[in-house]
Amino acid sequence: MSVNKLSYLLYILLIPLFYSCGEDRTGEYEALISEDKWIEEVMCDRYLWYYDIPASDKLKFFAEPKDFFPTLLSKNDKFSYIKINTPTTKAISRESSYGFDFILYKDPIISTSNDRFARVLYVLPNSPASEAGLKRGDWISAVKGQKLTISNYGYLLQGESRKFATAAIVPAAGGAYQWQANDTLTLSASRQIEDNPFYVDTVYNVANRKIAYLMYNSFSTGPNNQAADKAYGDQMRSIFAKFKAANVNDFILDLRYNPGGYLTCSQELSSLLAPATALGKVYCSLVFNDKHLKSNFSLNLEEKLTGGANLNLSRLYVITSNLTASASEAVINCLRPYMGTENVILVGTKTVGKNVASEPINSDVYTSFTLYPILATVFNSENKSDYANGIVPTHILDESSFLTPFYQLGDLRERMLYNTVQLITTGTMPDEKKTEVNPAHLMTPIYNSLDRKKMSGVLIQTKDTK
Repeated sequence: MSVNKLSYLLYILLIPLFYSCGEDRTGEYEALISEDKWIEEVMCDRYLWYYDIPASDKLKFFAEPKDFFPTLLSKNDKFSYIKINTPTTKAISRESSYGFDFILYKDPIISTSNDRFARVLYVLPNSPASEAGLKRGDWISAVKGQKLTISNYGYLLQGESRKFATAAIVPAAGGAYQWQANDTLTLSASRQIEDNPFYVDTVYNVANRKIAYLMYNSFSTGPNNQAADKAYGDQMRSIFAKFKAANVNDFILDLRYNPGGYLTCSQELSSLLAPATALGKVYCSLVFNDKHLKSNFSLNLEEKLTGGANLNLSRLYVITSNLTASASEAVINCLRPYMGTENVILVGTKTVGKNVASEPINSDVYTSFTLYPILATVFNSENKSDYANGIVPTHILDESSFLTPFYQLGDLRERMLYNTVQLITTGTMPDEKKTEVNPAHLMTPIYNSLDRKKMSGVLIQTKDTK
């Protein structure tokens, strides 16, 4: 709106002025609260838990939309949010960045230290980070010649050309660990980089088995992640055609860094993975609030989505973490009826628990924000959606519990991949439930750069639910 809103207290004091001197000034009052009234109207109609919205006379209509929206949410809602639009707002996959993701920790080996370190999770190809030689597993200890702190870690996300000091944790005497200074790297200025979700796709030959591995980092449709994009769907089918031609015996789907995305992308992926006998059957169903029951719809597993590359799998191994969410969880939940819960085998840590769906809601009048409220619950073909608290893996293994260097993603020595391959070929995981972290000094993330990619739930793409 064109004027700054007043505090609620000031609003109460000013109400009499709208009626002073015999002049009706309610139009000015309505103009000041019109954005919030529109938000309330939308939420009372579309929101899955609309019945938990406080009564109008309990709402603070003079708050800014970013402050007003959260006051409408159910106490059970962890995912609805409002996004403030700016002229520079871009799709996640094309944002300006240095091209890497990281987790910021307190010093993981010196409990008395106040230092902060950022551990690199992965580096995008053709990015300032990859060009400078930054690698997965590197610890960043300083930026611009200053130790990393909770005040300056934002310099790791985007900006001008900067120097990053890196370090490694190495074994010391007596089973302890110590820091080892590595290189100082100069990264060029951040820029828009395509965050292609197909980070690794390959086939390994291990113990006379052909094991397909796909690291898939978001359910996005194309470089700009618009609903009508087809680029990544075509790429997915091309990758699976390669897997099918290789006559793979087993499949590892790595979703450890995948926060979700479009439901139709998960439908495509699952159609490629599912047993052939499941094609044509219900993949998932979306159930809206009781004001919009006519909007309920289902998506099927479809042969036409596979390009002839359906793998007809009877078993699937999925690598998960506490970042695995929404559409990633839908794949797990919705393939279980056709493969059997015991044959959708999870390796990693408990998932987030987003069993709900959302879509962006915009106003033609109020363009400074976009609403992302939860609108529906996602069910599988057996009407199950019982993972609001996350999905617990079959085999527990947390890569953040290990201080020794990470291998690169796709390297058969990389801990999560290595243990999953061992599970497939030997029936056991060498590192299951192990840790190198002192229990008295747990590595608790201060900030995770992947959080900026989080969304409210699986994105509804194929049906107008208004």
